[in-house]
Amino acid sequence: LGMTKGAVYHYFASKDEIILALLQDIDARILAGLEHAEDSLTTTATDKLLAFLHAQAAYAVQNPKAFTMLVLCSFSFASSDSPIAEKVRTIFKRQEMIIEDILAEGVASGEFSRDIDPATSALGIVGAYGGNTVAWQRSGFDPAVGRALVDELRAMILARILPT
Repeated sequence: LGMTKGAVYHYFASKDEIILALLQDIDARILAGLEHAEDSLTTTATDKLLAFLHAQAAYAVQNPKAFTMLVLCSFSFASSDSPIAEKVRTIFKRQEMIIEDILAEGVASGEFSRDIDPATSALGIVGAYGGNTVAWQRSGFDPAVGRALVDELRAMILARILPT
């Protein structure tokens, strides 16, 4: 950053405050992309879901370390009552709710299979993105690996939700 440790602590009282500020920025950027994906398409639930998946992937490509930080914080603070843990849970819960709403819309319209439970499927999709993030990080953020992970996840999600 080109700043001394003292300069950083002039703005932040603790490491937790630094992490919270980073998470707040991640949340704002992810949420903006997700809400745009959900609101910009008034066509089909499939289009909305694909826009959501694209927005997630685009954010991760543009901000791989921030996206990974969110996932790693979810591991590190899973059993904590700290403000960091609460912020992480809020971010992931909001993602689940957006996906759940899209899936429920698709089930109600008959576009998606009626045998899926939108809440459970949304939880699985968000969880799969977390797993993909870890796999992508292990590759050193190799763009080809990232594309392959996203493409395969998209195919698996669509195979599960679209009627046969």
